[in-house]
Amino acid sequence: MRAATAPWLWFLWTAAILVATTWPDPARVLPPSALSWDKAAHVAMFLPYGLLAGLSLAGRARRWPWLPVLAFPVLDELLQLPIPGRFCSPADVLANAAGTVLGLAAAWAWVRPRRAGR
Repeated sequence: MRAATAPWLWFLWTAAILVATTWPDPARVLPPSALSWDKAAHVAMFLPYGLLAGLSLAGRARRWPWLPVLAFPVLDELLQLPIPGRFCSPADVLANAAGTVLGLAAAWAWVRPRRAGR
């Protein structure tokens, strides 16, 4: 992936997460069987977010850019509080954070060997 592409993909994926997670009453849109995989869906949705964030921010300042990246999974759940049919739960926050951290780890694993080869 070209370095210039990752930030745009990260932005688009973040926007897609916000649309998907702030849509009112997902039970009317999704079949009941989809809701049973809820935590896996949270991890699967935030893993690409973490991966794209890690690739976008690779080589940048060591600390400050990571705070918003790691805060977004919590903020995403808090944004759902006022939306009818949506719920904020600590388990969802943990699943979101797990996906983000897995994605960041994958980005780190991808970027680290490439830097060592320079």
